[in-house]
Amino acid sequence: MIKRLTFRFSLMLLLSSFWTMKSVAQEAFFAQYYASPMHLNPALVGVFDGQFRLNANYRQQWGNSFATNPLRTTQAAFEYKARVMKSDFFSIGINALNDETGSDARIKTTRSNLGISFQKQLNDSRYRGVTQYLSAGLQVGLGQHALNLGGLWFDRQYDSIAGAVNTSLSSGEVAPQSKMYLDYNLGLLFYSVWEENKSFYAGASIHHLSRPNISFYGNLKEQLRRRITFHTGGEIPINDDVSVLPTGMITVQGPSMWASMGANIRYSNHNWTEAAVRAGMAMRLANRYISETDKEGKSVQKGTGILTDAVTLTGILELNRIMLGVSFDLHASTIKVPTNSRGAWEISIIYTGAEKRRVKTECPKF
Repeated sequence: MIKRLTFRFSLMLLLSSFWTMKSVAQEAFFAQYYASPMHLNPALVGVFDGQFRLNANYRQQWGNSFATNPLRTTQAAFEYKARVMKSDFFSIGINALNDETGSDARIKTTRSNLGISFQKQLNDSRYRGVTQYLSAGLQVGLGQHALNLGGLWFDRQYDSIAGAVNTSLSSGEVAPQSKMYLDYNLGLLFYSVWEENKSFYAGASIHHLSRPNISFYGNLKEQLRRRITFHTGGEIPINDDVSVLPTGMITVQGPSMWASMGANIRYSNHNWTEAAVRAGMAMRLANRYISETDKEGKSVQKGTGILTDAVTLTGILELNRIMLGVSFDLHASTIKVPTNSRGAWEISIIYTGAEKRRVKTECPKF
């Protein structure tokens, strides 16, 4: 039995913010969701101009509040695409994700997925001046949740003679972890490309179809809720050099909802270096429960509402086949007071390898 834990204010801050927003704290997410395609939608596997794609993402949140233990999310992925017949494609990809939350006690989520997709051309661009594709994707993966107790101390580690905690003493506690579970994800994507800088796409995905048990204890059952996502975007040309890339996404998981709406402005110099820069902003929304205290002092739910959680500022550099993105979240909800409005920062890097055949694949820009 745990009698005494050194939970600091930072941990209470994390839990209170999750309760305020009613987040189920089951899913990692990226503000640059379009730069983590395998995490967003299985149908995005292989949707790029090239033979293969490598990407990595890193997100760190609340470093100023959690000192040496901020929230961290890391992901890496590799995808390979092959032509089928003349204009269709079969793609395969693998990704791995690690998510760590908490301060003194760290809740870790580890997942790895193998994904496949098939992109079917819906028309012949040679005659209609437009390319349209429908992509369907499937992911099968393994996952595990674990609790790291390394930052906590327990009553057995209290030295009564010295009157102090001695963390070198054995706590007698075993860090719990869930059994490794099998998981399934599905996705669909439609996209249309008219010109080099004019496109539209829309997709939907559902994650955790099997609703795996993530309980730390074998005799208990805690199912991972399904995550349903809808996303859309495209590119609208302003002139030959400048275009606007609007994006939108909404995710629902159990009682929680998270949505993002924004746009990037892209400038390309069209020279031999194939360089381009993007800058943009997005607004993130989340749902919350509205509650009141009754006569007995209990919290009673009175309804639901939507709050503006954060504003994300993004900058992206495209150089040849490398795309580097950096973003920063500015809190706009009540959590901005203890965090001084400073949320998370992210970095993403994508490298796309060219096809062996000198043929350009028509894909929208994400």
